[in-house]
Amino acid sequence: MPAILEQTTVEPMIMLPIVATGTPPSVDYDSLNQVTAKVIVSTSASGDLSFRSPTIALLGPGPGQSPWGVTVLWNLVTDNSAEIDSFEMSILGTLPLGVTHVPETPSQSSQFQQTFEFDETVPLFSFRYRISGFSGGQPFCHDPTIVVTPDPIDS
Repeated sequence: MPAILEQTTVEPMIMLPIVATGTPPSVDYDSLNQVTAKVIVSTSASGDLSFRSPTIALLGPGPGQSPWGVTVLWNLVTDNSAEIDSFEMSILGTLPLGVTHVPETPSQSSQFQQTFEFDETVPLFSFRYRISGFSGGQPFCHDPTIVVTPDPIDS
């Protein structure tokens, strides 16, 4: 019997939910503490992935308000049967004092959740995040933006 020189584990392909061609990316503000974002992933004729994602605006505590957290639920969908092997989200750069990102593990589904804790009044700021992973064994990444503004009510 021949010896096994190398064994490769293949992760299951993530099947993205399909939406109609031309569907725009979107953000739903489910509550003060929950935001759902829809990112459209497409495959070009050459096999490259392209992304269309919304700019997300989060509300942080204003002066005199108690700390709170916001969870962003990312939904990756496709308008032309794109498939990915795995993906993860990460923050690019540094967040301001009083803002904490709770890291999540890489996703094996088409949804990914990120939580941000605001410990104090936050300034108006923006940051970029990265969606990265593999499709057909090839790496991909996309770097959209999140904007955070202090809540003007009660300030």
